Amino acid sequence: MAKPLSIGFRPDIQGLRAIAVILVILAHLGLPWVAGGFVGVDIFFVLSGFLITGLLLTEHQATNTIALGAFYLRRLRRLLPVLIVVILTSAAVVAWLMPKADSQIILGSLPFAASWTSNLFFALRQQDYFNELAEKDVFVHTWSLGVEEQFYLFWPLLLLAAIAVAHKIQLQRTLLLVAVASFIGCIAWTYWQPISAFYMMPARIWQFALGALVYVFASQIRPHNSHSTLVSTSLAALGLLLILASALLLDQQSVYPGYLALLPSGGAAMVILSGCLRHSSNQNPTGLANPILVWLGDRSYSLYLWHWPVITVIELLEYKWLNGAISVCLAITITVALSVISYQFIELPFWKQKLKKLPAKTFLLGTGASVALALAVSFHVQRVPTGVSKPTMDVTASIRNDFPILYRYSCDAWYHHAKVEPCIFGPNTAPNTAVLIADSIGAQWFSALTNQYVNEQWRLVVLTKSACSMVDEDYFYPRIGKIYEICTQWRNAVIDQIDVFKPNIIILGGSATYDYSAKQWLDGSKRVLDRLSSKTEKIVIISGAPTLGFDGPSCIGQHIKTKQQIDNGDCISDKSVDKFVQVANILHQAAKEFTNVSVFNPVELVCPNGQCRAITSTGIPVYRDSQHLTDTFVKSVAKDLAEYLPNTTNSSN
Repeated sequence: MAKPLSIGFRPDIQGLRAIAVILVILAHLGLPWVAGGFVGVDIFFVLSGFLITGLLLTEHQATNTIALGAFYLRRLRRLLPVLIVVILTSAAVVAWLMPKADSQIILGSLPFAASWTSNLFFALRQQDYFNELAEKDVFVHTWSLGVEEQFYLFWPLLLLAAIAVAHKIQLQRTLLLVAVASFIGCIAWTYWQPISAFYMMPARIWQFALGALVYVFASQIRPHNSHSTLVSTSLAALGLLLILASALLLDQQSVYPGYLALLPSGGAAMVILSGCLRHSSNQNPTGLANPILVWLGDRSYSLYLWHWPVITVIELLEYKWLNGAISVCLAITITVALSVISYQFIELPFWKQKLKKLPAKTFLLGTGASVALALAVSFHVQRVPTGVSKPTMDVTASIRNDFPILYRYSCDAWYHHAKVEPCIFGPNTAPNTAVLIADSIGAQWFSALTNQYVNEQWRLVVLTKSACSMVDEDYFYPRIGKIYEICTQWRNAVIDQIDVFKPNIIILGGSATYDYSAKQWLDGSKRVLDRLSSKTEKIVIISGAPTLGFDGPSCIGQHIKTKQQIDNGDCISDKSVDKFVQVANILHQAAKEFTNVSVFNPVELVCPNGQCRAITSTGIPVYRDSQHLTDTFVKSVAKDLAEYLPNTTNSSN
């Protein structure tokens, strides 16, 4: 290989870091026009591949070896101190603000974040459909740090092996082979298991290898004529365009990483290469060396570490006194302030100033003790007091566990398979049958329906699949990272097999929050009703109940924790119910074409006068998360719902 390229300080690279972290923060703030901002992480991976490969190859050129111990120690000095501070601070704030049961969920990945293995935690954890609060884990963003650290462990070894056989296989060809193999594997992995592919390091190796290839290629091509400026500027412009396009065009419904990750990764590679081709690092044709961007890029690691805990805590408190715009501004301000402090007093001292000279033994003992402290905090948070069972540990836990008995049975396999597995309540000899076909929002009315349809004359058959709409339209399901094909297969199987139960009444229930257009709602509902209407005497559609917009149990728990009571004006949503009324109206429109179909709109029952509350004026918790009703509340309104259901008093075959 040619003499390694001397990287030095690259203002454009710091600017690229700034772009990457800005995209990630804006996406996590929920700004819809930059929903694909998660590609900022891909940029960081390519940058790491470029910089780390450059450092290692330069060291090998000078010493004919790579000191692995020194390399790993430098990585620890650079990354671990501020990570531990963020982890301990975040854990303390969450434990202070949140009820204990909620803290356990929100801090679930703490020990994995402290050990750089959180990507494994999020990739391999068994998902609980109803554990909505787990999505607020304050350390979910540390998955990318886990990927990088795992990359750092094996990459020097791979380079040493590649250099050792360089006389047979050129280094760049080895890196290209690694990149291509990993990229192909990433595409296949994303197709089969997109969530796992997103978090696991092997599916990301090609991005690091791409950065490494840029370094090796740039080492062999030096800027030597006037054309290099034009080529460099064109590369940078095209690269930035690819990055911007991916951030604007991709979103949570994109199957990712797969081949789509090539857009931001290729863009980052072009921007990095463009800087290598310039005669001077002072040239700034694309504006990446802007002082503001460079300043942000210098602090990008701290910005990345702080932003998600800040956003999460603010979201958990948002229902109290914040609106969207204030939340965004407050989150940005606090994130930048904390990042400035941690960069100045933690990052720099361990990276470039006095603490850099700490003896390795002293540093390792200190950081080891800090990691042990983080693990001890995690153990304390997750500990259940002696003699107290989890469900009764505090009020929030009891509300979250206020499920209908339906979920004690195996009716709902969620996304795992499409087999029809009915749960039957009431005597098999009953002359009449009611069938409930629903997602989790529809199935939450189960206890109210048992009052009406479980007796000597009736049996109730429940067919439910969480997050599966009763609308004949495919949709992308973010929690599995792909189109929810299992739902379509299950829904079709249910409709095909419904005759087995000889239903007198079919009740359809579902959420109103699926991302369908008005036309999809109407046409998809009609297709389902057309197939079912001839199979029963009566169909009742229960349209989607309004969502609360914040986590109800957390709100109740925080008020009880801070003032030992909850007042009538507490935990009231400011979200409009208009969307839920509109979906109900569309379902009414679809039902008009069928003489035996009616629609019940529960909006007023759940949110009187269009105002949703976490707890009723009589003290009954309404929601067990941000969208599902408690079984206690459903039972309390069972008589109201019964008025809208077909009269079954005198029904018989």
